[in-house]
Amino acid sequence: MLEGKIPQTYILPHFRQFLRWQRNATRGRLKSVESSPISVEVQFRSGVEQLSLTPLGDRLYRLALSRLCASHPTMGDIIEADSLPDGRLRFRRIVKRAGFQRLEFLIHREVAESERLARFLDKVISLGGNWERNFGGWLVLFLPKSVSAHEITALLNLEVLGIQAKMNGTDG
Repeated sequence: MLEGKIPQTYILPHFRQFLRWQRNATRGRLKSVESSPISVEVQFRSGVEQLSLTPLGDRLYRLALSRLCASHPTMGDIIEADSLPDGRLRFRRIVKRAGFQRLEFLIHREVAESERLARFLDKVISLGGNWERNFGGWLVLFLPKSVSAHEITALLNLEVLGIQAKMNGTDG
């Protein structure tokens, strides 16, 4: 178990569980602005989804977690939304994209709870990225475009999973 490093859990309707490491405001690029994230239903053209949003004022919100049911908007994006009488929000538009590249991995429960993964995720944060874990084993990384997706995947394989990648037909 990760002593002193237990992720907070957001439990949303329909028994969906999202896990995301909470970082202090001085680390990573996704920093809380004044207020904490709220859990609210957001109405999109395609339907309604429960999201974790950080209110920024003047109908603007930053997505604290990505959407499960669609690829956009995603973690870190700033959206404009109108308040509805029933307490939900109606999505209007994406005001500013966070600009992350998104990598997704399915990982075993033992890996998800390992200290090796915690160290790897600290590296992701130190590179200016962020991450979340959905349903226990669906790891989603959000990386700045300047970070090589290939190198991060190789690092995950080597440092967390213990898999040495083969390059050009040789061990390497």
